[in-house]
Amino acid sequence: METAIPHADWGAPHCRGTLKGIARGDQAQMVCGECEHIVCTVAADDLQAIITRMRNTRVTTIPHQDFGDPDCCGCLDCTIRGDETDIICNECGTLIRTIPTGKLDPVLDEMELSLDMCTEMCPHCGKVNVISGFSEVMVYTCRECRKAVTRSAGY
Repeated sequence: METAIPHADWGAPHCRGTLKGIARGDQAQMVCGECEHIVCTVAADDLQAIITRMRNTRVTTIPHQDFGDPDCCGCLDCTIRGDETDIICNECGTLIRTIPTGKLDPVLDEMELSLDMCTEMCPHCGKVNVISGFSEVMVYTCRECRKAVTRSAGY
């Protein structure tokens, strides 16, 4: 079942694929048609409800601790309600702010740019990865070639 939900909105910001629902007996999976990543597995009866929720929710890796609660380990999700979007913590449920849906991308970009960030060049493909929320990383997955990269000690 093609859903036209961008994989980029569900955990793979640089993937250009879309998610599709695939029923397998009494279970169903949301799978990216481009990279074949399985985003979630649910009961087959719940597939349509999950698709509806995913169409109206955008997940981010923006940490709540940098936007209101230094003790919370959650990240911010965006729940789209027509012309308005709520930015909510996925861990504690705190409403961070409500914005016009048309301003969602610029607001998220602004929030992400206010975080620490680092850049790393992939030794496999040479692509520069910009990683927000961290001043340095020891391990990451390249957004271009999708290979794992582990920095050596003393790097």
